[in-house]
Amino acid sequence: MSLVDLIDQEMRAGRIELPVLPETALRVRDLIEHDAAMDRLVEVIEREAALATALLRYANSVAFAGLEEIHDLHHAISRLGLNATEHAVLSVSMRNVFRSPDPADDDLMRELWSHSVTVALAARALAQRCGSDPELAFLGGLLHDIGKIVVLRTVATMKKQDPSRRLSRTSLFMLFDSLHCSIGEGLFEKWKLPVAIREMVRDHHASDLVERPLHVRIVALADRMAARLGDSLMPDDTIVLHTLPVAASLGLGETELEGMLEQVRLESESAKAAL
Repeated sequence: MSLVDLIDQEMRAGRIELPVLPETALRVRDLIEHDAAMDRLVEVIEREAALATALLRYANSVAFAGLEEIHDLHHAISRLGLNATEHAVLSVSMRNVFRSPDPADDDLMRELWSHSVTVALAARALAQRCGSDPELAFLGGLLHDIGKIVVLRTVATMKKQDPSRRLSRTSLFMLFDSLHCSIGEGLFEKWKLPVAIREMVRDHHASDLVERPLHVRIVALADRMAARLGDSLMPDDTIVLHTLPVAASLGLGETELEGMLEQVRLESESAKAAL
């Protein structure tokens, strides 16, 4: 049986602990969508000290800092705005999803989380420019590689069962390429996330990207932007973004893309330092 088949078997047998979308992030999203009072939003966030601290730090970061340092969540949320608050809470909460039973995977998990945050920010910027839903794009960008987390968790479980089983980084990346899109789509079906997000996860590496829906093309280009910035498992600073067919299909030229790239770089650095 191939390793791909073994992983599929382990998942179908229910022996792999699948990631769970963080409850606090879901609660915050629900409150914001239903225009809940600020006090209710603060109450939910301050229940988790680490989350509240990260949000304050983010509000005082270079990307959002005002004239005075702020020290309470009411002011932090007011300064950030509801959309940025939701994104920050989701990003911080998702860090707990980027975990593996094997401590040897910690560095790789951090790389995946960093890449996902950058792709989310790039996808949001692209969506704002292209007339798509920025919130949907951010969530799709943040979750686009979730299948890789499932693969890592599966491999870690299999290594625990058989310590002699070891995978090189090259072999692991081959598994990622083979499985992460389909596994991610399957996981999102369990999470009951919108079809559009499942499409982003499933199709962001499709060979016929220019024929895919706008939201898929946005995440695909955001992924390439992160690689160009060096924030990727496979960084490539030689990528010429405006020559990519998917960039042309979005009507984006060299000057505009380079400007967006710099914007995303600054936002990503600020977000990751704070969160």
